[in-house]
Amino acid sequence: MSLELELEAARDAAESLAGDGEQVAAVMASEPGLAARVYLIAFEADGEHSYLALGADLSPVHDRRLVRDAVVMLALAERAEEASVALQAEQLEQEFATAERALRDAHPAEAAAAADVRSALQHLAEAADGPRVATPLYLDTIGAASGRLAVALVGFRDQVELLTAPGAAPSGAVEAAWRALGVAAGAGDPSQFSHSMTATTAAAEALADDVLERLRPV
Repeated sequence: MSLELELEAARDAAESLAGDGEQVAAVMASEPGLAARVYLIAFEADGEHSYLALGADLSPVHDRRLVRDAVVMLALAERAEEASVALQAEQLEQEFATAERALRDAHPAEAAAAADVRSALQHLAEAADGPRVATPLYLDTIGAASGRLAVALVGFRDQVELLTAPGAAPSGAVEAAWRALGVAAGAGDPSQFSHSMTATTAAAEALADDVLERLRPV
């Protein structure tokens, strides 16, 4: 069964347990370790949220420690997508495609460096595409793709800097390259991925505390 169908089944199971006026706001899948699947269900009613955790067999999860670990993993997965700039990968790929085309004729080496950035962005976008299960492996995959992108960006910047003579007006091709680099800088710094993930640990733990406080008794 595909993940999409598994999430739909979890949603159906959750809807059968919804109270009066409640709606299922979100269904998120996590495997914090030992292949223990947890579906975290968020219910919404009058602007308030409550939560329910279902196991792989769609029965309620009684192990609060497992639920906590699942929530932390979900929070870390979301932060990984932000810190790696995966959420902006498609937009950035278009910017670097424009730069590559502008550089192609007069500056083939720099165009090749732009293509390397595009390839890294496509790899990152594919890694984060579609519904996902938050797992340690997912974090590692996003981290590796982020590292590849960081290296490609540094290489491209180094190449473009060599084309930029002090005091000289840059050509249109070089302007396109710097524009792409500026958009990338505005999206975030994938070279800081590890630091960002370490810094978010406390926030992930706080979110887990909040979810456990709002967890339905089972």
